[in-house]
Amino acid sequence: MTHYPFYNALQDKSKIMPNGNFGLWYNKFIPLSNKFKASDDCGNDTRAVEFYFERYGQMKKSNVAELLKQKHNDQRTYCESFPSDNYESIQIEVKLASPLLTG
Repeated sequence: MTHYPFYNALQDKSKIMPNGNFGLWYNKFIPLSNKFKASDDCGNDTRAVEFYFERYGQMKKSNVAELLKQKHNDQRTYCESFPSDNYESIQIEVKLASPLLTG
């Protein structure tokens, strides 16, 4: 048997999550075995590493460029929602010389 350390409605979503933030999924949506050890989605704690490797592969295949483009559009729309007489929107596009880590 598998235990999920979060409420039932989220359990169904976590089982079919095809893309997104693997680190968040790994830290928050991890299934547990009867011994409360990391496991696959069937409660098999001896197969946990393979399960996470497979899940990472699924999420890695997601179209990151499209997700990032959608995020930029969402931010632009949010900025445009403010009244123009009280706010000024500035958009800066840059290319990083090295990887960026936030958080």
